[in-house]
Amino acid sequence: MQRVVIDAVPRQREQAEAGPSPGQRVMARKRCTPTKEQLKAFLEAVRDERLSPLWHTIAMTGMRRGEGIGLRWGDVDLEAGRLSVRRALIPSGREVIVSEPKTVKGRRVIALDPGTVEVMKAQAARRLGEQREWDEAWVESGLVFTQENGQALDPAVSITLHTYSHAIPAMQEEAEALIAGLVFAGE
Repeated sequence: MQRVVIDAVPRQREQAEAGPSPGQRVMARKRCTPTKEQLKAFLEAVRDERLSPLWHTIAMTGMRRGEGIGLRWGDVDLEAGRLSVRRALIPSGREVIVSEPKTVKGRRVIALDPGTVEVMKAQAARRLGEQREWDEAWVESGLVFTQENGQALDPAVSITLHTYSHAIPAMQEEAEALIAGLVFAGE
């Protein structure tokens, strides 16, 4: 039985990469927005994980996973408490490609709450430590969230916490503060 399951996994991936066959119905993915309690529990559960800053940033900004993984330090202004979404890393078959946002609305500036600014500062410090540790083997990608050696993460193995990415730009700062307050109230 185990061999059957192991043999089926590569075929399922190949079929998914090939896309639907002619006449095959494709089911739309249903997005499920986590509740405040679920989001808080998730962020607390991954707090000590290396990629916790990525999960936190995605959750607090509404960025898509590819946007979070494609975020460069040049897109982040911690003094102003903002980041700019300018690209995403997306899987394409067996490769990862850099993609610009599909629409004008996809290119956006997102306000950061003070807690997320602190998480990003800690991420910058962690990244410098990893860069020193890897020394000459470090891969300078300019990305905020990377593998330990600086290489880009694979967007196919990430998650999306799509909370409010379509909020009206004028409401961004208010929405960010509200979400951070709801999730981390009482801490």
